[in-house]
Amino acid sequence: MKKIIYVGYPSFPKGLAQVQRQLLIAKGLAEHNCKVLVLNRYGVHSQRETEIKAEGCFEGIDYKYCSGTPFRPTSFIRRNILKIKGLFVELKTLIKERRKKNANALIITCNNFKGILYYTLLAKILNYTSVVDQVEYWSAQDFGRNRKLDSYLNDRYYGYFSDKSIVISDFLMTKLNENQPGTAAIKIPAICDFSLFEQHKGYVNGSQYFLYCGSAAYFEVIRFVLDAYALIHSTTALVLVISGDLKWIGKVKRYIETNNIQQVTIKSNIPYSELVSLYKGSLALLIPLRPNLQDTARFPHKLGEYTASRRPIISSNIGEVKAYFKDGLNAFLCEDFEIEAYSQKMREAIEYPEKRELIASRSFDTGMKDFDYRKNSKELYQFIFEN
Repeated sequence: MKKIIYVGYPSFPKGLAQVQRQLLIAKGLAEHNCKVLVLNRYGVHSQRETEIKAEGCFEGIDYKYCSGTPFRPTSFIRRNILKIKGLFVELKTLIKERRKKNANALIITCNNFKGILYYTLLAKILNYTSVVDQVEYWSAQDFGRNRKLDSYLNDRYYGYFSDKSIVISDFLMTKLNENQPGTAAIKIPAICDFSLFEQHKGYVNGSQYFLYCGSAAYFEVIRFVLDAYALIHSTTALVLVISGDLKWIGKVKRYIETNNIQQVTIKSNIPYSELVSLYKGSLALLIPLRPNLQDTARFPHKLGEYTASRRPIISSNIGEVKAYFKDGLNAFLCEDFEIEAYSQKMREAIEYPEKRELIASRSFDTGMKDFDYRKNSKELYQFIFEN
């Protein structure tokens, strides 16, 4: 039996898109007789999240917090002591697993170049196959001057150090081939567990609603959604499910109040089961993409979940959307990030129910074909161990 160790991102098993991608890639590999162990170097969770243990098994995937706790201490001194402990315990675990020939490969999911450099060099020393999972074009992120060099090095050179690479989009595949021609690479798009969506019914509250789900930090996108919604002048409501810092959520609320936008409900920190029900009960799901490097390079995790809900998607014909969706066939798409054009697509979803439901059905078919985590798992297993 083959075994893979996942390293680089300290949050498993609870977290947002990057952790969900870890989990689904791991579950897919496990279905092909491959064991997976996720190592979290240190704890990042709140003490209130008592369901998370320092070591355990989540949905069939083993995980371990090398610092000895999944929680982030409030004390600066203790926090850094545990980070140092986690570094050495993680290293000890990797050496032990390789010495006993228990593990064969490392999957590295890391948001900075120094982490990728550390793990890929360690993999070479310990004779692991290193596989970097790249999900963003980091130079497109606004991290400030302190991260600018790291982002450039990450985008430009990560493929030089890794044995193999997983990318989430055609854009990242093109960039990898430009920077390191001949690098072994596979594209795994945004993936989803479609079976979870079959377990929940759609939310019913007596009225139709559009739904947008995302981080409050993407205020530009939320403002765009609100402005487009305000133009439709419909009894159809709008539900925003937004995560993130309270100051950003407060900024969204103030914008709604200042512009007197009616019939808008904000939800945050809701159980995943409630989120799925909201997806499935919506008239349509909103996910506008901007014509910039960030949205061209990435593949929003929510896009896969939206298809699983069997509801139509309203987006813009940008980035990875072009690879899977066509306006009027399996999505409502406007050609650019333009408020009036997007608002018109929202009106179409309201005014043409038969078209809306046909698009929803075709969207689901697209998701089952391309985004169900099981569809890519055999190919990924072969890529890691047989190529």
